[in-house]
Amino acid sequence: MPGKVCVLNLTGSSVQLSINGTPSGTVQEWGSNYVPAVLAVPRVRNQSDSPGKFWNGSNAVQISYDESSFASEVSIDGNGMYSLDDDLVLSISSNAWGLYNTRGYQVASGSMNYQP
Repeated sequence: MPGKVCVLNLTGSSVQLSINGTPSGTVQEWGSNYVPAVLAVPRVRNQSDSPGKFWNGSNAVQISYDESSFASEVSIDGNGMYSLDDDLVLSISSNAWGLYNTRGYQVASGSMNYQP
């Protein structure tokens, strides 16, 4: 059974999440004691399998909040570093993202770019 990418919102505001140009849902702002909110987004093997999901390869990730938008490309190597069945964790802030496996190892990272 395919895994999921648990998206953690570190911005302090609710964000609208879009994956590959399709809305994937709202990730609420963090709760008390700065615990980040999570949205589980399914993984699929191929780009054509389903919109708004993470697939093996380069994924366009965009967050929007407070009339601002930030975007980046998040690459998932489902044929090498981790199986399609593995769950992953993606932390997103206004200026950066980090992709982690479920053993706590960061497997990729990058910048979030402001979209005027």
